[in-house]
Amino acid sequence: MDDIYAEMHLALEGFEKIVTRWPDIGLPLEGILVGAERLVLLRIYETVEHLQLGRDFRDAVSETTAQMNGHKRNSTNFKSSARGGVSKFSHNNNTKMENFMSMAKDAKRALTTFGKATTNFKSSARGGVSKFSHNNNTKMENFMSMAKDAKRALTTFGKATTSAAKVAKRTVTKTTQDLRRFATFERQPQGLPSELAAALSAVKAMEMFRPELCQRLSKWVEAGHGCDEEFGRKMVEVLGELRAQYAGYMRRAVAGVAASGPSLRLALRDARPDAHIDAVLDPVLKYVDDISSMLARALSHRRAYVGVLRGLWDSMGSEALLFYEEDLKQRSSWTRRVLAAGAVERIGEIFRSMIRNQLEQEVKEKDLEAPAPIAKLNELNSSSANGGSINVY
Repeated sequence: MDDIYAEMHLALEGFEKIVTRWPDIGLPLEGILVGAERLVLLRIYETVEHLQLGRDFRDAVSETTAQMNGHKRNSTNFKSSARGGVSKFSHNNNTKMENFMSMAKDAKRALTTFGKATTNFKSSARGGVSKFSHNNNTKMENFMSMAKDAKRALTTFGKATTSAAKVAKRTVTKTTQDLRRFATFERQPQGLPSELAAALSAVKAMEMFRPELCQRLSKWVEAGHGCDEEFGRKMVEVLGELRAQYAGYMRRAVAGVAASGPSLRLALRDARPDAHIDAVLDPVLKYVDDISSMLARALSHRRAYVGVLRGLWDSMGSEALLFYEEDLKQRSSWTRRVLAAGAVERIGEIFRSMIRNQLEQEVKEKDLEAPAPIAKLNELNSSSANGGSINVY
């Protein structure tokens, strides 16, 4: 991505004096740069279009495509279209398959009837052999031989028809299964496909590189005492599209990573009342450690790594909060809720340490803040503890 923006900066060389003297030139230049960025976003989308993504992502892609074509278009729902395509394909082929199977059954039934008729004819012919002369016997034997050959050929045809029907049915079933597999979320190791990891890093890099390019052109226009008030609007629009696509990628990545690991809620629910917190969290913390190493290898941009990691942290906090609220409604032992509060605190320490190690000097206070579900759980735990002390005494 740095090479792409380096080329954009190189393309602007020589325009400074022109834009400074004629600021209105800044508007078409902005259109060229924005068009290039939208083209990059579209190419990134094409690498991940087979994945299941959020609505805002699809809306952003539709907006980008409409702008690239120069006119507005209604946003499309990729997942619904994919499901509709599979349903239509399955319906059409099932109808054809039913017709084919019906014809095969009719053919087989006709062949069976013909076979019985041939057998009956053969029996009748045998019963009347004594009535015929030697010449007639010879003619009958020839006829019976032809009848046997005909029956053998028809039986072979019947078997071939049945086999063809079975093969056709298996083909339709396999094709439908393949379409469904490609049209829906196919879980990959630890939930992060390589295409999605590359898209996350690329779009995040775009967000980091583009301000310098936009500021460079804006300074030239300002030095020339400004231009049309429309200047800058397209750059803002692309920024919104870029962030919406990044959010869609991020939600898809976090959902896959969270779904591929152990459930904190189930771990808390299945824990014994006297269980030690280390034993309860051991599989969860092991997965977090493994996923952190995988993300560091898969995501070339550190901010994308932190985004997925914080998303996983938020997901685990939501699970712990759900367990805590369910436990409150059931009015069970307070020790289980204490275990949940201790679990999110221990997990929070692990996530903060990983984020610090990755960002080093670039770490910000908001990077280390606990996600909203954990903050709510801590608030509930604090109020519950106060209420509990009154009940005890």
